[in-house]
Amino acid sequence: MAACRTEMLSRFDAGQVRSYRVGEIAGTSRGTRVTLYVNADRRYTFACAADGQGQVVTASIDPARGGARQLAGGGR
Repeated sequence: MAACRTEMLSRFDAGQVRSYRVGEIAGTSRGTRVTLYVNADRRYTFACAADGQGQVVTASIDPARGGARQLAGGGR
């Protein structure tokens, strides 16, 4: 959860996120999927998957934000 929250916040400028809430957390022995609902300049849905060690494997935001990566793989 923490890695996905950090990844989500990295998609926005400091102070731009007004609020967010957890929509769903689903997990297996292989990893965890998290959906966050974000209020910033508009409403966004952020979906993230992390592996068993808590590293972000994939992340996406809908609707797309200009110039932002749409898929993330590790690295954080």
